Amino acid sequence: MPMPNDRFSVKAQACAMSESSGPMARTEVEAIMRRHNQRLYRVARSVLKNDADAEEVLQEVYLSVFSHWPAEAPNDVSAWLTSVTFRRCIDRVRANVRQSRLGYEVPNGGIAARPHNPESQASRHDVLLRLERAIDGLPVGLRLVFILRDVQGLSGGDTATALCIAEPAVRVRLNRARARLRAALGVTSFSDLSHAFEFGSGRCDRVVAWVTTHTADAQSTPAS
Repeated sequence: MPMPNDRFSVKAQACAMSESSGPMARTEVEAIMRRHNQRLYRVARSVLKNDADAEEVLQEVYLSVFSHWPAEAPNDVSAWLTSVTFRRCIDRVRANVRQSRLGYEVPNGGIAARPHNPESQASRHDVLLRLERAIDGLPVGLRLVFILRDVQGLSGGDTATALCIAEPAVRVRLNRARARLRAALGVTSFSDLSHAFEFGSGRCDRVVAWVTTHTADAQSTPAS
């Protein structure tokens, strides 16, 4: 079993899975989900601005890709899953009857400090909530780039690949996002970005359980 943060081991495992003739093992499905849950949730949350909708999109994406894993594995499974999630979110926005209320524009498609006491922990929580609200206020194109680059820690190239835009566009959007956030928050730098829009262990476990169960059901159902 590869380590959860071992990108290349997961990619190699996914390639091996795509070449196998049997159904995907539950442990293999779970390993890939736990490796990518946080990133994909942040992507979905960036577009949909709703926790429940983002979690539902994750379930839909995983069920779809695990039920129809491509015969030729993607070169970069992480970027591929990010792109699939992004497109699924855009499709949902376009089809959502609440689009006018949400008011979306469809885009063209450090280390956490350990709390020392309850007061400081509450203060950091308030700062994080202010940051998340400010991020939610960004246009979706800027929001996605900021989340992937500064919160999730992707490179400019990986962000460009995931969002199907040019790398110079990533840099432009990131600079604009940072400038808007600094102006909105009255700060010159950001802290505790790794905690923004976290996909907690409880929700992670719930998505993993739902997808593994439904994937197993789909694989056991004979084709008509």
